Amino acid sequence: MPKVKISEYSATANSNTDVASINIDEGCAPSGINNAIRAVMGHLKDFQVGTNGDSFNGPVNGTVGATTASTGAFTTLSASSTVSGTGFSTYLASPPAIGGTAAAAVSSTALSYTTTLTGGTGIVNIGSGQIYKDASGNVGIGTSSPTSKLQVNDATSSSIAATTPASDVQIAASSSGFGLVGTVGSYPLVLRTVGTERARIDSSGNLLVGTTSATLNGQITSQVANTKYSVASNQTGSTNFYHCVFYQNGTQVGSITSTASVTSYNVTSDKRLKENIVDADSASTLIDSLQVRKYDWKADGSHQRYGFIAQELATVAPEAVHQPVNPDDMMAVDYSKLVPMLVKEIQSLRQRCLALETIVDTQAAKIAALESK
Repeated sequence: MPKVKISEYSATANSNTDVASINIDEGCAPSGINNAIRAVMGHLKDFQVGTNGDSFNGPVNGTVGATTASTGAFTTLSASSTVSGTGFSTYLASPPAIGGTAAAAVSSTALSYTTTLTGGTGIVNIGSGQIYKDASGNVGIGTSSPTSKLQVNDATSSSIAATTPASDVQIAASSSGFGLVGTVGSYPLVLRTVGTERARIDSSGNLLVGTTSATLNGQITSQVANTKYSVASNQTGSTNFYHCVFYQNGTQVGSITSTASVTSYNVTSDKRLKENIVDADSASTLIDSLQVRKYDWKADGSHQRYGFIAQELATVAPEAVHQPVNPDDMMAVDYSKLVPMLVKEIQSLRQRCLALETIVDTQAAKIAALESK
């Protein structure tokens, strides 16, 4: 069979009697020798560029490339199939410079492959623990003793980040004593279960549950179906329990508490918070000025037999009316603010009734005395 590529040559010199069908056996014509040399040169070129299906498939021992980096050294080591074997593993464990006899700054600029780069289940250590894989498959970055499938260590802070042109997310651990999960850019942080969004923190720091936009202007917004609770607080004991506490500039101003059977909505009224304490004026004129109305609600058409209109009540008892800064927001009435006024008027009525009872008793005694004569 004619030999048309180097891989078809024999390791036994006497067996190589032709090159590309050119006879080079003993006693051949001189012209055949010249033509055979030309053919061998072509085969060598094919071997160099990898044409004619004649690729290198043998062991390499020693320096890859030339003895000096400046003379014909390789800058790229590439593989089109599988690179494996103990020799290659040894090379990876302690590589010399590609193009020289010892590791140096002029070593390989690229190690590339197009299919699979494989090895055993041993340890991979790059940069003394900069990137490390142990025999169990755990990968460490900045550590040579990872305890999970991926562990990132750093002396000041460690983080894992995923970014795209439209978003990012970061998981980090700080040496200041806290963990962090969040975004770096102006993106929301979304929490999902079963592939569905359940909550998010938007780029302004608002917590949104069941909705994706803070249209209600709340720091915490919850939107649920009418079969669920926006907020649920459960007391497991029987003593007084705080469900919610309200503060203004660090001072408690109210709370919602409960016992085993009663829920209380508490407004702070501690004497220690007050000054200039004197008896209140008569509320009779104010009581007479209150306009008690009946009306229907637009939202559902329900009828209310007794109530106030916030705009009307604000002229008589402004302390009982919430008047928002934004005129487009709805005014509201706190009916509990009217209770002290009503108590004051009831006390006044009781005093007047007592005075009338005294007069009646006196007159009745006089009548009884006259009738007895």
